Amino acid sequence: MTELTIDDYIQLLATGAPAERRNAAWMLGRMRDMRIIEPLIQAVGDPDQDTRFRVVEALGNIKDQEIVPHLILALSDDDLRVRAQAILSLGNQRDYRALEPLLVLLGDGEAIIRASAIQALYHVPDRRAIMPLINVLASDPDADNRHYAARTLVQIGGEDVVNALDMLLLADPDPDLQIRSAEMLAELGFSSAIPILERLTQADDAGVRETAQWGIEQLRSAS
Repeated sequence: MTELTIDDYIQLLATGAPAERRNAAWMLGRMRDMRIIEPLIQAVGDPDQDTRFRVVEALGNIKDQEIVPHLILALSDDDLRVRAQAILSLGNQRDYRALEPLLVLLGDGEAIIRASAIQALYHVPDRRAIMPLINVLASDPDADNRHYAARTLVQIGGEDVVNALDMLLLADPDPDLQIRSAEMLAELGFSSAIPILERLTQADDAGVRETAQWGIEQLRSAS
């Protein structure tokens, strides 16, 4: 059997049956050749949702400025899986044009969309995402999303995150959130967090007190 070339896959993506188009998109996404970018961009609007999924997935494997606007357009796709994958692919681009659309998606009604946006923001760390992510950390009903928000906030880092966590803790959240915040403050590594953690050592919950004390010890040993 003759092995298909890149030109064969490009042709199949444009004219093949749905199964052939899906496979072509998958194969092209694993190639490192600039010729594949335009055919994949053209296929973002393919009538077959599974093909569109493979197309936006493939575009996420390629880093090129031309791709970003088309992935942003794919955020309004009718299919949930396509939208979620378009978000992840946008994150892979590490392009700050994606920041504002990703922030909007933190308020989406679908947990998987919020999760994808949080994970994408990990690759586009920007202080403008701090307060939206603090809101996710404090109130998202999905435990995984709260975990991802904490991870992304630490990735953004900086004193602004320390200050945002201080504001959050002043609202006296539940013990689980206090513990998570104390862990984050220790991981962020700023000595300015020590007074915040000292305040938590006076909390009613033993787990909060223990975590805060541990965080203080971590920060002092690192200084």
